[in-house]
Amino acid sequence: MALDIALTVEVAVAVIFLLFVSRHPRCGSLCTVVLAVLCSYALFGLWALGPFEKVVGSEIVGQKRMSAVVFAPEESAGIKLDTVDVPDHNNKQVLIEVKAAGLNPSNYKFTIGSVPFLRHVTKHVVGYDVSGIVRSVGSDPSCKGLKVGDDVYGMAATGSIAEFSRAQCSTVAHKPKTLTYIQAASLPVVALTSLEAYRKGSIKPNDNVLVIGASGGCGIYGVTLAEKVFNARATGICSTKNVEFVKALGASSVVDYKSQDSMQSLISSGKQFDIIYDTVSSFDPVDPDYEPSMAPLLKPGGKYVAINGWISDWWRCFMSRVTVPLFGFDVHRPNYELFLLTPTSEMLETLASLFDSKKLTEAPIAATFKLDSNDSVEKAFEKMKSRRTVGKIVFEF
Repeated sequence: MALDIALTVEVAVAVIFLLFVSRHPRCGSLCTVVLAVLCSYALFGLWALGPFEKVVGSEIVGQKRMSAVVFAPEESAGIKLDTVDVPDHNNKQVLIEVKAAGLNPSNYKFTIGSVPFLRHVTKHVVGYDVSGIVRSVGSDPSCKGLKVGDDVYGMAATGSIAEFSRAQCSTVAHKPKTLTYIQAASLPVVALTSLEAYRKGSIKPNDNVLVIGASGGCGIYGVTLAEKVFNARATGICSTKNVEFVKALGASSVVDYKSQDSMQSLISSGKQFDIIYDTVSSFDPVDPDYEPSMAPLLKPGGKYVAINGWISDWWRCFMSRVTVPLFGFDVHRPNYELFLLTPTSEMLETLASLFDSKKLTEAPIAATFKLDSNDSVEKAFEKMKSRRTVGKIVFEF
């Protein structure tokens, strides 16, 4: 289905463009100029980043090809186990021998392999979360502190569920010593998202925080960070079967969303929260929209922080990433912010120190899978799509 939609869009855009150019040849020339300017701008941006030293990954690891999970819209599952080239890296990146890689809902909600035109560029490896051993490291100052043989974890923008992965030095850090590779690979997206959410909400000791989706990946760290790191009081919303689990995480109180009495009691209590951290609401009709009923529970000056939302809020999110640094102007709605995680090595180092100092101890794993067959890969994705997992799904190598 995704493949049919992508193909239809590509054909339609091509036909419209050709018709437009045939009827307005001068505009066609203008389009060519605009494209040339955009390409020049992109090349200038690459030049401004400085010289890149290409390090051939296959020469480092002694093999040209590797197993990886790639987006495959032509497959019923949307993904498949395939063989791809071992990635090269530049002087601002590291090459990681992957020991474990985490799976996130975004890996099936948004598949770049089904995006018109982009899907033809290359085979897109699935995943962001990664932990493993550094096999090669760039010479850029951003890579200072990393060396071959280091145990690291972080986020790989070009895919992590593969034998080898490359990542920006600025998005990896040394793995927490107290955690296994599997546990470390479960952290980056969900734990860093929660950490950034609370930074955006300007959390303070004794704040009252509401965590919507408290037993999910981000929700777990929404509870534990609030209670054990920021000394705030977290109220978690979850289903009946996960109430005890969320209590065990340390939540000050837990609300069962399947209980009308519990939800009505929460709503009738009025303005009581300094921060509402929503990990559930989205533009997907399958997900409930909590904002209309929960936003009125914010205290004056409180903030509603969300990791997903309506398309209009996503536009505001992307616009703010331009308007805030350039003009200091935020286009989000008042007291509301939808944000996209911006991972940094500083955040990863902070997170690692919280585990190594025992301030955080929980890194729940829902299930682990081997990267040995399509059947294993499809089962992992089906489990993720069930929306009933407690903790993270991780591939181990």
